[in-house]
Amino acid sequence: MRKLSDFIYIITIFPLFIRCASCFSAELNAGRQIAVSSQEASWNTVISGEAVCAPVQTSYGFAVLTDGRMISACTDTGTVLWKRAVPGRPDPFLTVLDDDFLLTVNDGQTLSLTNPGGFTLWSADVSFPVISAPVQGRDGRIFVRGEKDISCYSIKGICKWHISTEQQSMLPAGELPDGSLVVFLMQPAGGKTAAVRVSPFGDVLEQITFTGIVTSAASCGDGLLLTFAGGGAGLCSIQDAEVRSVWAVASDDSIF
Repeated sequence: MRKLSDFIYIITIFPLFIRCASCFSAELNAGRQIAVSSQEASWNTVISGEAVCAPVQTSYGFAVLTDGRMISACTDTGTVLWKRAVPGRPDPFLTVLDDDFLLTVNDGQTLSLTNPGGFTLWSADVSFPVISAPVQGRDGRIFVRGEKDISCYSIKGICKWHISTEQQSMLPAGELPDGSLVVFLMQPAGGKTAAVRVSPFGDVLEQITFTGIVTSAASCGDGLLLTFAGGGAGLCSIQDAEVRSVWAVASDDSIF
């Protein structure tokens, strides 16, 4: 017979898991493949070239970046609203910011901001090759990562700070509820995934070692959702100004 405390734990954790699941689904579905030829399309539209990365959702529908050096903005029924050129050879990264502004990476290390009408507002050389799609923080600042670099830019294209790190993993950086960023490192610590937590102002706050090898990560309102090579999953968040395990399933009952 279960103890009352067990039921309280389940009642507390289950709604949290449901709230976070929608945030995590995009990460889990990233590797899912569907044979387009076996599907009946609701509509078709023509864009300029082949998509270099997945489309991003916007308030009007979606935007897609193509190897024809173009961004196409479309409604959710496939109507093309506009097509605009990007200033350079596009890398496979497209980030949608607040109010449908779009951020691209061109020629390896140039950030470009496009307004909701498709016009480029500014471009900035970040001085290192970008390895993943830039991330927008909760206060609007933009985080950009290289193999051993992290820079922070304002919405006006001004570099606010830059720091160097150990070589970073290709896992996406995750934002925590206090606005700090968890950046995963390439080199494991004792066979376990290591990471650093960086403040929104560029200060390294702590070194983190997880209990296993992290295979995917996704931010949600309650913290950072993780899956592990051993089949487990968990949520970490900020407690007493440090990163702590909130819950874990199918593992050793903790993340750290």
